[in-house]
Amino acid sequence: MITCTFSKCLAFCGLGLCLVGSASAAEHKGPNFYTHLTLGALNVSDRDLDPWAFEATTGIKGQYHLDNGIRFIYELEAEAAGAVNDSDEQTWSLGEYDADAKDEIYISKARMTAVTDYGAFIVAPRLISGQWVWLYDNVDRFVYNRFFNQTGKIAIFGQSYQAQDILAYGSPEIVKGLRLQMATGHQNDLNGKEADVHGIRLVYRADGVRAGIGHIRVSSELLPTDEDYGRTTLSAGVDIGNLALDAVYEINKDSVVPPRPGQSPTTGGFDSFVITGAYEFLPTWTATLGLAQKDHDEDRLDVDGVIAQVKKHLDENVYLFAETGQYDNAPDNVAAGVSFSF
Repeated sequence: MITCTFSKCLAFCGLGLCLVGSASAAEHKGPNFYTHLTLGALNVSDRDLDPWAFEATTGIKGQYHLDNGIRFIYELEAEAAGAVNDSDEQTWSLGEYDADAKDEIYISKARMTAVTDYGAFIVAPRLISGQWVWLYDNVDRFVYNRFFNQTGKIAIFGQSYQAQDILAYGSPEIVKGLRLQMATGHQNDLNGKEADVHGIRLVYRADGVRAGIGHIRVSSELLPTDEDYGRTTLSAGVDIGNLALDAVYEINKDSVVPPRPGQSPTTGGFDSFVITGAYEFLPTWTATLGLAQKDHDEDRLDVDGVIAQVKKHLDENVYLFAETGQYDNAPDNVAAGVSFSF
């Protein structure tokens, strides 16, 4: 017997839109090619100064506009920073999200979005996590010190930046700036569970105000423990003139605790927060300060940090930066360089 789960309903809705759209004439806008390249130098505790690729992203994006009002947006993107850098346990690189991805060019986005009057339907074997984009992006203001759980020893949050095998839905605006978004992750196709990860969030962005709340639940079928893993996130921010103030608070329940030598993995909780303030003190100059903390049930996994950055925009597509992250219980770092977007 085949049951109708949220994931299947979402897939069938998207398929129905494709069938409806196939009967309509389409206007193609694109494909458009883009590149984000951030290069410079990185000095991390216990390592020599090293030339570093903080980002080496290239992609292609386009849209099909149908006569019936549906828009199909496609995007394919690759990240080469992990293939360029000589990372070790003290450092991290974009694209190095698992052992198999190290020293390889990583496909970071492969997604299709159908935008309709009833909301947006997303099918994405690879994408940047919607949870990160909508709830954490407001404090993701630094180049190297970025806080997500794929940043090695300086990770503050449990939330990932890179996601895969996602079906998602985003509602139209409920009221001005307010949207409901849902997603399921399908990481293991052979464990008897239709979806392994479920996520939901309510977000608001309008008139210089940012706010949101979201929850993620990961099935124990994906974990080396018998407990489901839950993560709740609260996010808020506001623009006051040239000053942007933002904060994210994350609550992790039954997360997997890395085992000590000779022991099995266990579960434990931790709370994390990041607060940032970014001030444009001259038309092309911005200074940003961040405070970060992870408070874990196991003290050996606590992390505290202060991050500072100065950024100089040469034009809308090029900027220079210098930043430092000073941590307790994690490697300190100093980074500087130049970023190009075209």
